[in-house]
Amino acid sequence: MCGDSQKKKSKARGSFYVKNGSLNYGCFNCGDGMSFGSFLKLQDPNLYREYNLEIFKEKMSNQVQTVDLTPHIPETKKYIPNIFEDLKLVRNLHEKSQAYIFCTKRRLPIEDFDFYFADKFIEWTKGHTDKFKNWKGEDHSRVIIPWYNKEQKIVGYSARALDSSQEQKYYRIFVDEDEKVKFFGLDRLNDKEQVYVLEGEIDSLMIPNAVAVANGKLQTYLNKDAIYIPDSDVRNKHIMKNVSDMIEAGLKVCMMPADLPGKDLNELVQAGWTTDELFDMIKSNTYQGLKAKLYFTKWKEC
Repeated sequence: MCGDSQKKKSKARGSFYVKNGSLNYGCFNCGDGMSFGSFLKLQDPNLYREYNLEIFKEKMSNQVQTVDLTPHIPETKKYIPNIFEDLKLVRNLHEKSQAYIFCTKRRLPIEDFDFYFADKFIEWTKGHTDKFKNWKGEDHSRVIIPWYNKEQKIVGYSARALDSSQEQKYYRIFVDEDEKVKFFGLDRLNDKEQVYVLEGEIDSLMIPNAVAVANGKLQTYLNKDAIYIPDSDVRNKHIMKNVSDMIEAGLKVCMMPADLPGKDLNELVQAGWTTDELFDMIKSNTYQGLKAKLYFTKWKEC
């Protein structure tokens, strides 16, 4: 290939050898080396094409089609009964009932969302969990707010007290402890649109496409494109710490002005605000990055 054999016909400079099961070509004069296929392509392209065709036929004849006869066993999914079917919907209660008055006074969307009423909350809860097996107090009634996952499967529920006599305003009870992702509103969420993250279930029902984490750390639901809306209670050190953490993480945070007629979305709705007004407020007070850090310094001093 390098022309050295033209000088002396009896000298054989080029040779073929096998390496790792493949045929190769090498020249002792110039040190050039290549696979047999590359060598053949340089010498005779037509013969190279025939060679490739034979190689292909050989590979195809050696392939054995196998059929997996292992029976497919579908994944066993935990059965969760509809624990709400025996409860009454708040929208169907008498207008003078405590639960109906509670929900309508707070302008909750009882026509669009299924709020339930448990007259004997403790007894009802004992029917499907061990939550109150050692309960010593009196039974009482609560509004039940159901939680579902993306597949519309029941995950649990929140139980909201109807009056201030109850020491605990909320009970959050999960009937499927195997469910890893526990956020309120996943069944109604569209990930392709703007997502809003709030602390409370009721606040998340005030605007479309919102989820609630049911704890102070909104960033538990981590989505770099979401807008996080904490309560505007600047006196709460835990809220201020979480807002600071979200800003440091580069998230979009809505810091609601302190002079609004409410510290959360539901209080604003109770004050007469419309959905459009809520969105205008959110848009005007959402910050990210350096702007968020600068605004936060002023906001927390309000």
